[in-house]
Amino acid sequence: MIAETLYRKKRGILKTVPVTAAFTALLCIFASCAGMPREQAEIETEPAFLGDFDPVRLENVMALRSVFGKIKPTEIRLYLVPRTNVVEAHFRDGANAVVLMFTAKQRQTLAAGIDSYAKAYAEYAAGDVKSLPDRKPGRKNAFNRGELSVAWGIISVNRTAETEFRTNYQYLEKGKPYFMLTAERADASDGSNTQSPLVNLYFSPSQLKTLSEITSRDALQKEVDILNKKAFDF
Repeated sequence: MIAETLYRKKRGILKTVPVTAAFTALLCIFASCAGMPREQAEIETEPAFLGDFDPVRLENVMALRSVFGKIKPTEIRLYLVPRTNVVEAHFRDGANAVVLMFTAKQRQTLAAGIDSYAKAYAEYAAGDVKSLPDRKPGRKNAFNRGELSVAWGIISVNRTAETEFRTNYQYLEKGKPYFMLTAERADASDGSNTQSPLVNLYFSPSQLKTLSEITSRDALQKEVDILNKKAFDF
């Protein structure tokens, strides 16, 4: 897998809306011991190696992108790389094929941002519209930020960079504050004087529920357990 090889070369409003069943389930996921991100100092250490297996294809998830003011769906192909415990998110962003690579620690940072959004949206859905005011998202009002590896290319994924991601929210429609994941531009690691594309992905509460379920620690471990059973059962 190209992305795995590249990665390993570098290291290792004014309207109250109802709380949907999907969002209630999302809150339940983050309330569980397995998925709930705690304060940064309390985040548990996860292994950087889950098994000596090739990348595992996970279920696809959907997100949205804003292209010249129009909202377009984006299908994200997810892979688990057991040898590095990295989850890769593959998708196309305009002309570019893009891969975002999240280590276990970076997934915990992302989960903490999702948790902050979930709590604010719960208050918003209960009638407190001030919990998610309509404003332009940026670095200063982000939920949190973290490091991220990115790979991209026009025809194939052939460049990499180390960049920053941040979590926030944005209203794509009135009464619908979407969770927002941004990957900043960064200089390519090969010194080619090119930059990675700026990526903004938007997720509804139901889409976040699916993403959280698929990439939870327990779900990823289950995938590896299946492979171990196939490999070592006598």
